[in-house]
Amino acid sequence: MPVTAFGPFQGGFAVADKGSAQNLYEDQRVAPISITLIVGATIIVPLLLTRIKPRLVRIAPEQALLRNRANQPGRDIFFDKAYVIPLFDKYDIMDISVQKIEVSLKGRDGVHCRDNIRADVDAQFYLKIPRDAASVEYAAQMFGVSTVSDPEKLAILFSPRFSEALQTAMRRLDFEENLTKRDMLRDCVVEVIGIDLSGFQIEDVAIDYLEQTALEQLDPENMLDAEGITKITERTAAQLLASTRITRATEKEVQAGQS
Repeated sequence: MPVTAFGPFQGGFAVADKGSAQNLYEDQRVAPISITLIVGATIIVPLLLTRIKPRLVRIAPEQALLRNRANQPGRDIFFDKAYVIPLFDKYDIMDISVQKIEVSLKGRDGVHCRDNIRADVDAQFYLKIPRDAASVEYAAQMFGVSTVSDPEKLAILFSPRFSEALQTAMRRLDFEENLTKRDMLRDCVVEVIGIDLSGFQIEDVAIDYLEQTALEQLDPENMLDAEGITKITERTAAQLLASTRITRATEKEVQAGQS
């Protein structure tokens, strides 16, 4: 049975249905919720659009971009520029510029040449990743993007190999050959290193310093050093004898000219 409500209305009474009052109450509750949804949509939709809108990333000449896309096997590699979708893509920038690694072998760590004379040597190795997708991918798989882009980590990885190659190459030549034929020594070092550098390649090798190790740094109890000391002593004596002969010959010529 309907329930009516009575109220004054211009000297009479107005009748209001209970259902109408309830609908009015519910409309008043829905209105704030609708406003909240509209405000939320105005904030979320632009943010969502920025996440799904492709973004242009420009890449420096000595860098590469590696892009992983969600639900897509493998990764894409780009040079110069690339488009990424922030919501679906993860990407890294890899440094592919020339890296310098220094190797110094001196004193007791000096290198024995083929004639067992020990030499002090400083060398610089220049390596880089070629600007092609296969090399970049290979290096990234073997070392990781962060390691490839960190000169100190690269030095830790490659210094032992380069040091061994330098020693091997110098043992193929006598000390005088290592000293005077730097191009031959360089080519020999590059040959020993080889071409399999896990995505890297050797750009150049520079022998900055190469001299005979000081005698006081040699170990007479070391068989190779002992033989080297003997050769150095014999060579020094021969040079001294030759110098003495030249000096005496010069003195005789001067005396003959004065008489």
